[in-house]
Amino acid sequence: RALLLRLAMVTLVAFVMPSARALADDATAQARSHYEMGLKLFDAREHDQALIEFQAANDLKPRPAALFMMAQCEYLLGNLKAARAHYARYATENPDGEFVELAKDRIQSIDKRRSKFVINTVPDDVTVRIRQVAGADGAAAAWAPPVDVSGQAPNNFDVPRGRYRIDVTKRNYQGQTRIVDVDVAETKPLFFKLDPIPARLEIETAPPSATLYVNGNRARNPY
Repeated sequence: RALLLRLAMVTLVAFVMPSARALADDATAQARSHYEMGLKLFDAREHDQALIEFQAANDLKPRPAALFMMAQCEYLLGNLKAARAHYARYATENPDGEFVELAKDRIQSIDKRRSKFVINTVPDDVTVRIRQVAGADGAAAAWAPPVDVSGQAPNNFDVPRGRYRIDVTKRNYQGQTRIVDVDVAETKPLFFKLDPIPARLEIETAPPSATLYVNGNRARNPY
């Protein structure tokens, strides 16, 4: 019985191992097919479709080349946040990779891109002050003077990526303050609705015995 059990186990292993190897080989072949199609689409400047192919290749069989080409497509499509993440991952995981210097150059180029706050308000002609409170990594930006810009809104304000305090004020209106993070080359729309500060009306008459009407309604005197 023990001999039969061992024979059964050997037969099972012999059956499973080629199947697993066949599956791995099939995944490799599919990944290569997606990658080669991605290269053709990339050369044809169809970067959005090429990105889909490179992603499929990398999902099937993660490879540095597929990761780098994903970053290339995202960079050319303007999806700089994703491109930077993939360039950084490629450079970290492949410090001696063929394209590591290009990846590092692209990261530096992306980091120089300005971000944008698109601020709309009700009412118009409000005063906006934007002050940087932290850098891109969330820490205080000690390496450079913090950004401090002012202007009127509605308007667009270009800033480096980081964390900002935004104060919106207008005379006779209740101001608002927000802390907002903006990523590299990100356009972030913001909307502020300021409520008017309630007014106070005080009325006295001379002589005090005058009859007083407010909005057509008789009121006590003084009011």
